[in-house]
Amino acid sequence: MSARFFIIYLVIGLSVLNSCGESSPSEKAPDRTTEILLFMVRDWNISNVLEVHGNSKHNDPLLAEAEDQSILEQGFKLFVINDTLLSILEGAVLKHYRYTIDQKKVTFYLRELNGKSEKHLIVKDMREGRHGKILTINYNDEATYELAESGAPLVNDTEHPYYPKNNLWRIPAHHAESVPEIKSRLLNLVKHNLYILKTASIRNARTVDFTYSNGIIKIYNGGIGAIPIDYIPRYWRETFYNSKQAVLAHDIFRNYLRSLNYHGAHGDGWVETDYNILLALYKKIDLDLGSKDNL
Repeated sequence: MSARFFIIYLVIGLSVLNSCGESSPSEKAPDRTTEILLFMVRDWNISNVLEVHGNSKHNDPLLAEAEDQSILEQGFKLFVINDTLLSILEGAVLKHYRYTIDQKKVTFYLRELNGKSEKHLIVKDMREGRHGKILTINYNDEATYELAESGAPLVNDTEHPYYPKNNLWRIPAHHAESVPEIKSRLLNLVKHNLYILKTASIRNARTVDFTYSNGIIKIYNGGIGAIPIDYIPRYWRETFYNSKQAVLAHDIFRNYLRSLNYHGAHGDGWVETDYNILLALYKKIDLDLGSKDNL
């Protein structure tokens, strides 16, 4: 064999070997984004604190344990509403984020809707537990939490209780508001609680969580009332410009309840009954806001 043909065969051979070592586009590692979203798009509630950065500074292990307990008592809830939007409730503070996913790092990059802050959330583990899905996350390099599934995804994400437009009542007022503005706040508060009840009914939930959500609405087993003025929760009062405005809102809400005279249908259980009462109250406030007296 001549040297020229030997060189040609050698080049062809090397090309074949190189092509064997490369994966075709169809053989590349699959995109895990869909898999991650199918698992993540739902509601989550903190069940365990695995690590808090700074805990190692405590010489007394009881202080580290107390810090973990404080986080559990305050609460941490993650609502992955759809494939671009999630909300986080830390204590009484609710924030909304747009997010993107780095599927290789299994990391969610979060940008607050108002653009003021950015965070990240690293998924450390996703697994099926005895009573639902279990998620382990590193939250913004501040702590590692174990979260338990608290609710399946909803068909209509705009009816999610923690969808941004259903939580406008939480936005602090920067001026003394007019009576119509206060009524709008009350309307949105009622709307938020309606969706909590509706979601619980859709999910056949055994319990309904109103933590940091009911404001001045007193939820009874088959009835709706107003929390006494001396027990107005701080998180709700601080959404108003001052205490005087909060008291005014409380008075307006009580007047709506007094004039409601609900005689509608009672549901099969307290959730449906309370939903029907709140729905009638929602309609009453909405009609009032549309009247000439509020123009």
